[in-house]
Amino acid sequence: MSKLPSKTCAIVRMVLLDAAAFGACLVVFAYFHHVRITPLHPTALPESTQTPKLETPAPNTPAPDANPSPTPEPTGLLGAKYAEKFSDSGTILDATSYRSENVAIELRTEYAYDSVVHVADIYIQDITSFRTGVYDAYGSSPMLTLKMAQQAGAIVAISGDYFSAHMNHGMLIIRNGQIYTDGTPKGYDTCVLYYDGVMETISDAEFDRDAILARNPYQAWCFGPALLGEDGAALTSFQSTIKTNNPRSAIGYFEPGHYCFVMVEGRSSESEGMTLQELSSFFAEMGCKAAYNMDGGKTAEMVWNNELVNARIDGGRSVSDILYIIDEANAGTQSEEEEAE
Repeated sequence: MSKLPSKTCAIVRMVLLDAAAFGACLVVFAYFHHVRITPLHPTALPESTQTPKLETPAPNTPAPDANPSPTPEPTGLLGAKYAEKFSDSGTILDATSYRSENVAIELRTEYAYDSVVHVADIYIQDITSFRTGVYDAYGSSPMLTLKMAQQAGAIVAISGDYFSAHMNHGMLIIRNGQIYTDGTPKGYDTCVLYYDGVMETISDAEFDRDAILARNPYQAWCFGPALLGEDGAALTSFQSTIKTNNPRSAIGYFEPGHYCFVMVEGRSSESEGMTLQELSSFFAEMGCKAAYNMDGGKTAEMVWNNELVNARIDGGRSVSDILYIIDEANAGTQSEEEEAE
């Protein structure tokens, strides 16, 4: 048997060494991104940035001859707007909608850009109905979106930004008013939801930590990229390297109190998955003013009323956080079917 020329052997060795090095890099990436978790030690926001708790004043007793007090103006993020979407006669939950006095959600599935898309159209009167669940509240390690949503009591939920993978990367990470890391991001867009219901996306070039904290931030996410321009127009360039067709998880903002969760299925014959440009166009077509991409691929999932909405890919992937909507005032929810029995 003839020996390979020494030059050929050297090339083969080089190829094998490169392959081994690449494999080692993948193992290290998987370890830090999906296995190793930095211990969580969140701190409260400074008192000056927290939204004060308002005490309801005691009602004044009018004199016998006083005129009746006028009907108070509706309060909440939306006030009387979209009143027809809410319920003033108890909580109603069915297969595609939830309605109460404070929360209204409409779930729909459509086909766009060769992909199955699940959209939760969300209306809330109190910003604290919009929450981020963090795994350490439910266990010692990340878990599937479905399990975390069930433990959180979520009406609807999507997978988050897997912030535990970014803990040491210099991000501003805020969850439900708690700061997990306080840094200045490089190479990432940040999405901030404030206590007044406004949501905005901020590039690393425009990032101003002090200005953000002065605006009373409630949540700050760190995956990205931003999907819309300042005027709500679709974008054609993004601060991301993952621009091809993929399953996607994202959030959209219309106005204070009106948001949407979007989950795009992908990697199947029935659903190709969206590019970032397609996802951007989708949010622009819905009329959103801002939108932000979360962790996708196997991570991207949506949960509705304790059930997985989308087809799971290869068993799914555990996450360190979810975005979800809750209605504490109506924890004992009944479905229309249950009420009819």
